[in-house]
Amino acid sequence: MLVNDYMTPDPLTVSTDERVERIAELIRAHGIRQVPVVDNAHRLVGIVTDRDLRSAGGFDRKAEAQLVAEDVMSTNLVTIIPGADLAEAAHLLYEHRVGALPVVMGEHVVGMLSTRDLLRRLIELSEENVTLAAHHYDPAYPF
Repeated sequence: MLVNDYMTPDPLTVSTDERVERIAELIRAHGIRQVPVVDNAHRLVGIVTDRDLRSAGGFDRKAEAQLVAEDVMSTNLVTIIPGADLAEAAHLLYEHRVGALPVVMGEHVVGMLSTRDLLRRLIELSEENVTLAAHHYDPAYPF
């Protein structure tokens, strides 16, 4: 199981000068919790999370209206490549306590892998196991 089989390809990204208000709108509209930030050459330079946006809310309203992605984004990024094993991705998410990993080729974002994507795979595996168990059930040997 590889990351590229479960990631969201071509994710929404924002530029470093995108206003925080607009990022909040995008996050709500797309039902996501984080958005990668890219520079003019479309290289990954940061990520803005819903938590970053909540923290930015501590500023006064006038100052907040002037904030852009570059002002609130996290730059200490944990990333993964498309061909990595899904178990490695799960380990990184858990170890670094992040909700998603930008999937990168070089410096460019090609996808996002979230904890929700991993949960989807877990559900699939669980359903596969239930189906297998149902096919192998023998009433003569219930245990």
